[in-house]
This record gives sequence, structure tokens and C-alpha cells, in this order.
Amino acid sequence: MLCHRMLLQDLKLAAPRCRITLAVLPQHVPLVVDHPFADAAVSTETTDPSQFDAVFDTTHTAAPVEYAIATGKMAGPMPHRVDIWAEYVLGLRLAHHDGFIEFTPEEIAAGEKVWGNAPPGHRVAVAPYTASKHKDWVDAMWPVVFTGLMDRQMFPFAFHSPQTTFRGCANVPPLLLREWMAAVSQADYVITLATSMFHLANLLHKPALAIFGCEDLATFGRWFPEMVPLQRRAGGDDRRWDGCPCWRNECAKRPKERGGGHDPSECMQSFTAAEVLAGFDRVVEQRRPEYYGADYFTVAGCKGWYDESAFALGNLFHKRRAADIANILSLARGSLVLDIGTARGNVPYWLTERGMVGYGCDLSEWCATHSHLHPDRIRHADISEAIPFPGVVFDAVTSRECMEHIPERRIDAALRNIARSLQRGGLTMHWIATDRGGKEGRKRRDPRNYDPSHVLIREPAWWVERFARHGMRMDTDRTMAAMLLPEAVRCNWDTLVFRKMEAR
Repeated sequence: MLCHRMLLQDLKLAAPRCRITLAVLPQHVPLVVDHPFADAAVSTETTDPSQFDAVFDTTHTAAPVEYAIATGKMAGPMPHRVDIWAEYVLGLRLAHHDGFIEFTPEEIAAGEKVWGNAPPGHRVAVAPYTASKHKDWVDAMWPVVFTGLMDRQMFPFAFHSPQTTFRGCANVPPLLLREWMAAVSQADYVITLATSMFHLANLLHKPALAIFGCEDLATFGRWFPEMVPLQRRAGGDDRRWDGCPCWRNECAKRPKERGGGHDPSECMQSFTAAEVLAGFDRVVEQRRPEYYGADYFTVAGCKGWYDESAFALGNLFHKRRAADIANILSLARGSLVLDIGTARGNVPYWLTERGMVGYGCDLSEWCATHSHLHPDRIRHADISEAIPFPGVVFDAVTSRECMEHIPERRIDAALRNIARSLQRGGLTMHWIATDRGGKEGRKRRDPRNYDPSHVLIREPAWWVERFARHGMRMDTDRTMAAMLLPEAVRCNWDTLVFRKMEAR
């Protein structure tokens, strides 16, 4: 069901006037009930198919196609299951593979509660068991891994019911499905076997280490670059689905008379704890997924609505925003201004053209290397970790449609760092996406404009209180001037201006 979430955006694009209903087992309704492109999620036990104009059943489609390709009866590489369902049942070629998982504030709070005192940035969700014994790893290895994680200042939590008895790992109590999803969303890293945690981590774009036996990680991890694979393949050929002994039911744990006894070096059971920890280190090294890559900023409809002209220097939209910032904040020539979530640095570029000194930072490494700014003035950075210009005290810090991309559990760290980077009396101005007038809700229901990276949608009053926690008080006059800009009125933009009050 988690994989099925990736079907619906393209299905809605193909049939925008149709009402799409997902009929699933009653216990699985919570897995899909929040999907913005499913008009309804209902139980198969209470649904009458005759009430629908078209019915598609994907239940038994994937396995025959996978077997035909694996045994050479059908040509071509092994597709992801969601692509099999789309092509062989719905007649669709998927252009998108997003899951669009959303949580209510109550669900987020419940998920956060699971982690107790484990600090953000160090939380590791672990799925140590699967529903199929031949996909499990060696029990004795897990405590060694947990010790290694704690040596790395990580906090491992085992998600399994009944609770495990492993040393060195906290046990997550039994959770409802929505609670489980929300708790995993609050993790920083995931270590998982071939189980539902793997698919959930992928849909949440969590940096994950996947330890697999029979299924092909090159297939199931195809759309999720954050996933680091750990898998042995027969003959060392990681492209051969059919080369995996478990696929052919030749697991070494089975007796020889039942086809067991293959080379143990081909089995996932041969992974050492050191190999798993080395794999986890690779996950940490690539911690920031390049979700905000070239496609995000240049390909309309891929992960948002930006096209290649959106951040071209010739797009004068950003020049006008720089003028708005300079005028509303009364910036003098030589003022030091940092623009966070700057993309290719268009706003600080035009601020510099007006006589200020513009700096920029962005979570996107692609943007930092394709910036319009001088290399000394642009950084690839996560502001919830640090402002990447140590020693520079800014007169102003700005952002436009950046803050809603920061997970709520990281927002206080980000605002604290903004406050630290401002001199006393400095101003900070932010265009923030809210749901005023139902704008964000409409975008979330439109498969052409939905941006799944908008993870923090709150009303202006919430933001005012949050900034105030860190010594930044709203400048009412400047906020009103910003909100009354003609383009802000036309587009329903919420623009807030704050002044740093406390001593540095």
C-alpha cells in the first residue's frame, strides 16, 4: 500500500475530472487516508465495485511480471512494482514517484513523543525483523551494531512488535499505523531489512541503510537516492535479479534436500556488523539528500513548478524582490544581507547590484555550484545546523518560501541560528507559505503544483510566536508594508518582518 501511493499523482493528471477511490483492506486504510490525490480511501469489505465506472485490481499483477523478467521469459530490466502496476494495469507510464505523506500536528506530536529524550540529528529507526524469516539478519549481530551506533553518538530505536530483547537499543512500544508513520518521520536515519519500514523511509526520503537478501535493491530503491544498499548477489552480479539464491528458494538455512546449501558468501547472513556500520557511515556521509537538485529547479512538474527560467538571471522577478527588501528594510549601501534558501542567489545578486553586500546559502548543493554569486558569497548548508559564514554579523537576513521546507523539529534550531547571525537591532524578513485563503490546500490537491517538500504549513500567528522565542519581535509597520505590496496582495503572500531585540 505504501508503494501504491506513488501511483496517484499521474493517475489524477491523466484523469483530472475523475473521482479516485482507493479500496484496501480495512486495516490498511490509515496507510493511504491522507493522500491528496485520493478522493477517498475505503475498505474493500464495505465497497461495492458495481458503483464505479472503472475498477482496476493491482493485487496480483507484480509477481507474474517480475517472475517473467527474472526467468528471461520477458525482456528488459526489472521495473519497480509501482511502475508494473501503472503500466500493466492502468496503462500509464509514471513521470512522478512521490508518496505525498502528510501528518496532522497531533500525529507529529505523537511521533515526536516516541523518541523521548533522543536529540534531533541523532535518531536511528531500526527495523530488525521482517515477516519472512529468510529475509532476517543474524540476531547476534544486532547488539554489536547498536553498540557501534552509540559509539557514534547515535540513538537506535527498534521498531518491532513484540518488543525485542536486544541490548543497547530502545524499544518502541506498539503503535497504530499512523503513529508508526509519524514516528519514523521524526527519525534522522533508518536501518531496515526488506520490510515496510524500507518503503516508508523511501517515501519520506529518509537517509536509509537497506540490508536485503532476495529482492533487488537496484529496483526497489530506484527512485530514492537517499537509500544506501547492502546486498550480496550470486556471482557478484548486482544486476541479476535471478542470481539471488533466495529468489530461487535456495536459502542456505534450508536443508539440502529442499534445495538449500548455496554458497554462504552469497547470503545476507554473511554480512558482518562491521559491514553494516560501514554502510551506516556512508548514509551519514550523504545525509542531505539532493532532493533539491537540478530537476527541482529546472524541470516544471518534476518536484514542483519551477522551470529552467525560474532562476535564470534574466528573470527580473528576483530583482523586484531585492528592491522590496532594500526598501522595506531601509538598507543602506554596504549593508551585509544573508538570503537563506537562496536557490541560485538571484536576490543577493541584485542586492549587491544596489550597493549592499549580498550573501546566500541553500540546502541544494546544485544551486551552490550553479550560483550567480561570487563563490565566497554562496554556501551549501543546512541552517538548522549552522549559518555557514562564521564571524560575519549580518544587518539583515531574508528568505522567500524557504521556512516551510524546514521540518518542525528543526525550526527552533534554524531560528536560533538566524538570531545569532544578526546584529542587535538587525532585521529579518521572510515570505512564508501559509494556507491563508486556502492557497496551500488548493496546491496540495493539484498534482501539477504539489510540492511535497512543503512540510511546515502554519499560520502567521504561529510564526510570530516562534520567532519571539528567539528574541525576534515582529516589526508591525514593516510587516504591514510588506503585506501590502501589490504582488503580495495579488498572490496572497504572507510576509513577516522581525527585529532582533536582545543583546548579541
